[in-house]
Amino acid sequence: MPTTTYNMGLTIYDIATEASSVLVLEYADKISDNMTLIDNMSGQVRQTAVEMIIGDGTSSIATGFAGYIEVPHPFVLEAVRMFADTTGNMVLDVWKSTFSSFPPNSGNSIVGAHKPTLSSAQKSETVITDWTGTWARGDILAISIVSVTTIKMVTISFSGYIPFF
Repeated sequence: MPTTTYNMGLTIYDIATEASSVLVLEYADKISDNMTLIDNMSGQVRQTAVEMIIGDGTSSIATGFAGYIEVPHPFVLEAVRMFADTTGNMVLDVWKSTFSSFPPNSGNSIVGAHKPTLSSAQKSETVITDWTGTWARGDILAISIVSVTTIKMVTISFSGYIPFF
């Protein structure tokens, strides 16, 4: 019996971001033994962010290791945003490892030549071009502060989407 292939498209609209994404499903009606297979799923449907707050808003932030973040789901990184309590300067490094290779260290840096940076600013955005930007569920990120002046609290937001497999 020949296999027939069907395509079905679905447009998803996100009210919050006013963006739309297209989901394409392709499947064959009969593979063998009455099994149906979803062959190809593509698109980006769910925007998400992984975030960390550093500092308490009153004390100076020290350089060095600042903390860990566990990646809660598969994730494709698109940008890193920083939001500080006041105008200042800050440079970060981000290290990544798997859970089994914990803890990450400076040899596991994923930022390439473009470290997230605030330069006489209160907010910044680094669009990802040369980072290791595909993360698995359970990967561990470590944030290291390379330098900082004036800022006493900052939110680091890794924004991206959950990919289809």
